[in-house]
Amino acid sequence: MSSRKGTVRKDGIEFLDIWPYRSDEYPFQIFIGARDGGKTYSYLKGLILKYQEDGKPFIYTRRLQSELEECADTRDGKETGNPFSKLNADMGWNYGFRPLTGKTAGLYQREWNDAKEGYTYTGQKVANGTSLASLSRIKGIDWQACDDWMYDEFIQEPHVPRMKMEGNALVSAYDTIARNRELSGLPPLHLTLCSNSTDIYHDVFITLKVVPVLEKMARSGKQHTYIKERGLALHLMELPESLKKARDGTALGRLMKGTDYYGMAFENKFAYNDFSLVEYRKLNGYHCVAALDHAYIWKKKGESLWHVSYRSAPCEKYNSRHQQDEILFRRRIGVAMHDPYIHGRVTFESYELKALIVEHIF
Repeated sequence: MSSRKGTVRKDGIEFLDIWPYRSDEYPFQIFIGARDGGKTYSYLKGLILKYQEDGKPFIYTRRLQSELEECADTRDGKETGNPFSKLNADMGWNYGFRPLTGKTAGLYQREWNDAKEGYTYTGQKVANGTSLASLSRIKGIDWQACDDWMYDEFIQEPHVPRMKMEGNALVSAYDTIARNRELSGLPPLHLTLCSNSTDIYHDVFITLKVVPVLEKMARSGKQHTYIKERGLALHLMELPESLKKARDGTALGRLMKGTDYYGMAFENKFAYNDFSLVEYRKLNGYHCVAALDHAYIWKKKGESLWHVSYRSAPCEKYNSRHQQDEILFRRRIGVAMHDPYIHGRVTFESYELKALIVEHIF
C-alpha cells in the first residue's frame, strides 16, 4: 500500500513509485533517480496493470540494440536479462520478451515447456520492444494502438559512447510512432523516460532545452518541475529515507561511500559532471567578445579573466551546428581561452554553458 505519492512500502522499506505521476496533462515525463530505487519496476507494473484492464499494448525502448537483445529471451526460449523478472516473481506473472524480426521484440505471457527446455509464448502481444538506435531503420511500423512509450535507462553510463543527435532521433521516432493520432481524436502518446543521474548534459536534455532547468533543480533540491505549456514534467526523485538507509548498509554502499559512483547511484547527484568554475558573476568592467549559440563570452578589460553568460550583447556570433563557424570559433576564440581555462580564469554562469564551450575549445 502506498504511504504517500511517489512511494510504495514493501517489507518496511519505502520504494519509489512513479506510476501515480502519469497524467494526460503531461504526456512527456522524465524521471531521474538513484539506482535500484523502484522507477522502472513501478512504471512497468503500472503499464502491465493498465494492459490487463484495457488490452492496449505499450512500447518499451532501450538505447542500443545490444541492450534490447539482453532484455529479450534467447531464440530457443531461455531467459537472460528480462526487466520483468522481479515483477514476475512478486506478482505471480510470467512475462518475457520474445525476439521478433526487424530488430524488434514482443512482450508475451509465457509458459515453461519441459520438452524444449525453454519458454513457449501465449496470447496477444503485450508490448513492442525496440532500441532507439534501430527505430529509424524500422520501416512500416504501426503502433498507433499504443498509448504509452517507456524509454528506459536512456542516459548512457560514462564508459558508453554517446549517440550522435540522440535527442533528435527520439523526437523523430515519437513523430513516427504517434502518426498524428491527436488529429484523429486520440489522446497524445505518453512518453516516459527513466534513468540514473549519470549526465546532466545529455543530448535529450539539450534538444529539449531543459539542462538549465535540471541544473537549478539539482542545486536547490527541487524534486518536481511542471512546464504546463509544453506538457513536460521533470522529476529528480530522491530515495526514500528508509531505502537509502538500507542501501547504505549493504556491502556496496559501505565500499563506495564518498565516491562519484555513490553520489550517482545512492544520492541521485550528477556526480560525474564537473561543476567547478560555475558561478554567477557581475559583468561590470567586462566586454562581450563573441557568442557561440546562446553562450555569450565576456572578457574583463585589461585582465585575463573571462566569463560565459546568457546575457547577450552585440558581438561576433558563431553557430556550433555549422562546421565552418565551429572551426572559426576554435581558431579565433577557443585558442585564446585555452590557458585561462586551464588556470581557472574562465567562469560560467551555468554548467550547460561550461559544457558547450569546453566541448568547442578543446
